[in-house]
Order: sequence, then structure tokens, then C-alpha cells
Amino acid sequence: MRRKLLSLTNASRRNNGLRPLKLNWPLSKDAIRHSRRMAERYTVYHTSNLYRLVKRWRPSVWGENVGMAGTVRRVHKLFMRSSGHRGNILRGGYSRAGIGVVQRRGRIWATVMFYGG
Repeated sequence: MRRKLLSLTNASRRNNGLRPLKLNWPLSKDAIRHSRRMAERYTVYHTSNLYRLVKRWRPSVWGENVGMAGTVRRVHKLFMRSSGHRGNILRGGYSRAGIGVVQRRGRIWATVMFYGG
């Protein structure tokens, strides 16, 4: 599911003339933990201190998308329909992302942590 969300995200970036994001595995572990917490609480919310998680890569920009839907494709569609989430996906300054996707209670819970610079 992580690869599917990365693929959909990068397809949107390519369609807008942007370079694809590279997956950051250590950051993906943090994203998975966050997605699990959201699923356990059955609510969607942002990471309390995203910079603390990305600062070791010395980014100049960072951001996060979180969401929940029935499928990975639907999560991506909802991201692209939201101006803030779409802005993160299409931000040229981002080069890497940590992605955590969890399936619980018939839903997909997704966290995408972006950074670059």
C-alpha cells in the first residue's frame, strides 16, 4: 500500500513537471507509527512535532498529509481535491517522503511526511 501511494503521488508530480519523491525508509517508520495511532483512535490528526522527526536530514522545507478512506487510491484522490494536501504533493521543494499506510476497521489510514532542501 505504501508503494501504491508513492506511485500515485509521483504520477501527480510528473504530470505537473516535478521530479518524483524518493522514499525515506527511516521516516516511513515514523509515518507508520502515526498511521497506527490514528487508526487506534479512529481519528485523523497531524504529527505534533514534524520537525523533530525530519531535522536530522537538515531540511529547509517540510510538511505532512494525513488522511483516511476506503482505499489507497481514494486517499490520494482526496489529497488532490484538498488545496493544502495538493500543495504538499506538488511542492517543488520536496524531494523525499516517509509514507505510512495502515489498514484497520475497513479503512486505510495514511501519513505522508515530506521534506526537502
